[in-house]
Amino acid sequence: MKTKVCDVSAIVGAMLSIIIIATSFWSSAQESKQGDLPSLVPLFGKVDSLVREYYPEASLTNLENTIHFEYRARDFMVHEPLMDGNWQNAQQVRGPNRNGIVCDITLYPGKYENTQWVWIRDPSGHRYWIYDKRYYRELLFIPYSSTQNCHLYVLLRVPANASERFIEKFDDLISNFGDNLKSTNLHKD
Repeated sequence: MKTKVCDVSAIVGAMLSIIIIATSFWSSAQESKQGDLPSLVPLFGKVDSLVREYYPEASLTNLENTIHFEYRARDFMVHEPLMDGNWQNAQQVRGPNRNGIVCDITLYPGKYENTQWVWIRDPSGHRYWIYDKRYYRELLFIPYSSTQNCHLYVLLRVPANASERFIEKFDDLISNFGDNLKSTNLHKD
């Protein structure tokens, strides 16, 4: 009986072609969805006011569908535990020093699809999830606006001594973000 030997390079080439084509279709779909998103300018104004109240020297930027702000921040080398109990190699992550803050806010179309298996449960009853990163706390907010049909993915990194009042006000602002996008809604039903 004769066995056939597969050409490994042909198989790998075919698989890469399929991946490239699928990625191209996916990115085109994402770009078309991004065009339907409302502007973050009104929300940026509210975030800017709140951040400046507590961190007057913070730097804030608003680029299309993202808002970033930070104050007294630096890069940390952070090890994350893996599901099997081992540790991954250290990743460079921007985080706050004492009395600092780092935040990234990104607007996406539709509801959040939990493709990264984010642990979506916080027993404290907060509208956000808290992760202890040893050097700082990471708060994850993923609010959805049904009127705008979009959601925010917000990572707020704060030290242990962060103002709880700031976090409460930030939570209220982010949880009701859709109210700050109505004047520039470009979404078509």
